[in-house]
Amino acid sequence: MYNNNSSSLELQQKTTNALLEQSITDIDASIENLQFHDLTEPGTVVPNAVQSLLGLNMKFCPTPTANKKEVYTIAFEKLKRSLRTKLQFLDSNSSYDKKIYVPNRDWEPEPCVFEETFEDIDSKLFWFQPKVNRRPQNLNPEQRRLMKELKSRKDLRVVQTDKNLGPALMTTEGYKSLVLKHLSDKSTYERVDLPIEPLKEELRQKVSECYERLYKSAGKRCRIVSDQLESKRLNYFHGLPKIHKVTPTKPLTLRPIISNSNGIFDGLSKFLDFELQKYLRSEPSYIKDSDQLIDLLKTIPAEPDHAIYTFDVVSMYSNIHTKDGIKSLKFHLPPDDYTSLLIECVETVMTNNYFTFGNSVWKQLKGTAMGTSVAVFYASMYLAVCERIVVPEFQQHMVCFKRFIDDGFLIWKHLGDPTSFQRFLTRLSEVSKLEFTSEHCPSKAAFLDLWIERSGNKYITRTHEKDLNLYLYIPASSAHPTGVLKGLIIGRVLKYKKQNTLHADYIE
Repeated sequence: MYNNNSSSLELQQKTTNALLEQSITDIDASIENLQFHDLTEPGTVVPNAVQSLLGLNMKFCPTPTANKKEVYTIAFEKLKRSLRTKLQFLDSNSSYDKKIYVPNRDWEPEPCVFEETFEDIDSKLFWFQPKVNRRPQNLNPEQRRLMKELKSRKDLRVVQTDKNLGPALMTTEGYKSLVLKHLSDKSTYERVDLPIEPLKEELRQKVSECYERLYKSAGKRCRIVSDQLESKRLNYFHGLPKIHKVTPTKPLTLRPIISNSNGIFDGLSKFLDFELQKYLRSEPSYIKDSDQLIDLLKTIPAEPDHAIYTFDVVSMYSNIHTKDGIKSLKFHLPPDDYTSLLIECVETVMTNNYFTFGNSVWKQLKGTAMGTSVAVFYASMYLAVCERIVVPEFQQHMVCFKRFIDDGFLIWKHLGDPTSFQRFLTRLSEVSKLEFTSEHCPSKAAFLDLWIERSGNKYITRTHEKDLNLYLYIPASSAHPTGVLKGLIIGRVLKYKKQNTLHADYIE
């Protein structure tokens, strides 16, 4: 009887799984927008129908396998500690910032009101045995075969493109040659023939020296600088194909990305960024995001003699000379001892950007140390300091001037001088020693993720859609938690509502 029931239940479960798998297959089959960017060289053998896998989005989550018992036990221990900690500090006035917070791993929270519940769950976990995951696969057999093939194909590489324009498929050799071509710029990068371990120890020593000096002024607030320093590594390099820049006369290039996650200077850079950001936020041209610009434009009445300009700094990070950048910070930030120490630490970060690519070690020779947390502040503040000199000379022309790192937006009055804006940009280039490109848009301009347009006596906005964007939204069959999938939809809808002044644009 038991065996029969067991067999019946097993058959029922298999039938249910088959139906669920078929429904997921039907959902995926209804997705028409399965695309990717094929950047492989002519003659490369690309897996058949690979778009059915890559077109699901780079963030698609396949159905996970069953977890081991230890995973549940560890997760529950973390949950207990978290609840105890939150309850212990529930009525406390203590404050912290998660950007630089370092938990005390030796500290244990006090018992709380849930201890009996914890004990009950612990006893059940003791006897708990995870079952084989019987959830249906959210990839059909062909997609699973493709995933295995791509994993085994050492000659192919799946990469994310620049500007979030979707996944791309490249040959490994093609990708390597693009990276090495970029690194061949001897004025910016230098290959270092040094043993890695002694180099890491030397860099850790520099961070330790910064920590000792910072601790005298900042105390425990700067613990992130030295936290787990011995386990940290060198940065590593990768690149994002800039497919939007390709033309018949301009070949494919990469946007360089140096990852500082868990890097030796990661903690120091995060602390410097946290301490110095307040100076950047107070700059007149500073803008946090496009939402802030939308709110500002609502307060500006549009007039017929207004012209819209946008500009972009050419290779901003690599073209800021370190001596000029540090000199500008020293001259314009408060001249107290603590700020001076912070600037000295920034210089240490900027002049010690070592990274790996494959088995080789490299050093960035000039410009802003890419990948570090303080890089955005450093580059943005340098240009803001230059703006302090130039903007007052052209203040009468400026209705609105905002900049997001290297992208600028201006509403300009020529006041009978049609060359005024170009003279402004030329003057800014002279002071900053940077190169700018600009675009004159009499009544309509693309800036960040917005289209900004003069309509009657006001400025309206709509969502800016990039030509090469594949719009690969995460499908419903992805193994994300249901709340996350719903949150992605709600978040995107709310963003569209904020960005589009006209209801018709929002509906579209």
